Amino acid sequence: MNKLAALIDFTPTCEVTLSYLSLLAKKLGTATVLINIEEESSNKEEVESKLEVYGQKVREQNLKCDTHVEIGDFNSIIDPTLQLLAPQLVVTGTHGIKGLKQTLFGAHILKLAQEISIPLLVVQDESKVNEMGIEKMLFSMGPHENFEPTIDYVASLAKDLNSQVVIYTIIKSSQDLSDALTHNNNYAKRVFEAVGVPFEHVIEESQDFSLGFSRQTIHYMEKNPFDMVVMPADASEMYRAFSKTDKENLILNTQAVPVLCV
Repeated sequence: MNKLAALIDFTPTCEVTLSYLSLLAKKLGTATVLINIEEESSNKEEVESKLEVYGQKVREQNLKCDTHVEIGDFNSIIDPTLQLLAPQLVVTGTHGIKGLKQTLFGAHILKLAQEISIPLLVVQDESKVNEMGIEKMLFSMGPHENFEPTIDYVASLAKDLNSQVVIYTIIKSSQDLSDALTHNNNYAKRVFEAVGVPFEHVIEESQDFSLGFSRQTIHYMEKNPFDMVVMPADASEMYRAFSKTDKENLILNTQAVPVLCV
């Protein structure tokens, strides 16, 4: 990686966003860029001045930081802007289901993660930075097709961050390891072993399949602390019916563990 980005909306959550951006940039040795997109009625120079204050906070930590402001419709501009700036990971804060910026980062955070072409790390107001780094990741595995590039990305990130990974798989019954899920589990273990990432594979039977998987995953997180959760941004065909609510619940997990949507 050579560049990380953060979406800044001038709310208090941005302080948490900056903390995680700075932590990752230090651990990965990358440059950073702060992005703000405002409505057509906004004064661009005023917005640039406000964003520069945040940029200076990052630079004070001996990190390279640029700022970038766009004026227009957020949903139309965000992906082209990210393509132009070309970061390998984007950090943003979510305000849950409340707040003035709900349409940007709250109720629609999953939609944003699915629409942009770059992995999105979502932090909450209560997310606590581990100054030692991202020591332990939970990788929520699913039966997605063509999932190898995502696994490769996670393996590379975990190696660069010196993270331990728990590959976490929930199945409906002991007979429910589909071909796709088996392939993804085995591929992940091979890749992690090949690049030297320490890992553990945990398989649990679903306690209540009708409710999806997020509740059980969050319960596992309560018993086993993590610095980051990794989940597929898109739904698998097998679980598309309840995937949206399930993923939103995980993003807004009660432990406020940051969630990387890939």
